[in-house]
Amino acid sequence: MSVKYSDMIHLETSNVSCYMRVINGKPEIIVNFTDIETRRRFTIAHELGHVFLHWSWLPDKYLSEGLVEVSYRNGKYTEEELKREREADKFAAEFLAPKKEVERSLKKYMEEGILDKEIQMKLLAEEYKVSNPMAYRLWYENRFGD
Repeated sequence: MSVKYSDMIHLETSNVSCYMRVINGKPEIIVNFTDIETRRRFTIAHELGHVFLHWSWLPDKYLSEGLVEVSYRNGKYTEEELKREREADKFAAEFLAPKKEVERSLKKYMEEGILDKEIQMKLLAEEYKVSNPMAYRLWYENRFGD
């Protein structure tokens, strides 16, 4: 598997976060490098979720050649597609910021006397290199459950 970066100017639309294709039987993720770093990291982790969860790909398994999937920002999905997108989002969140590690981080912040939730979210974003909205979700889910 490989990850490559593009400005996506070769596509007809500018709202593509990434696309995946299969080259020589292996998945290749092409990420929009104009997105901010935290978005690119989440996009890559999200696409890995699709590769492992929905394609059942393993490193020694070859796939059919060609374009497999395009991820649009604010895409419109069927119910089944939306379910797969949510599963890939959960995979990405756990991949980038494992729940047990986030719990440890929040406990450490509390022990250090950092009680302000905004500061805790900022620290989570920095520590796990995620966006502020994702840090909010991590904080909220770990404080109040899913």
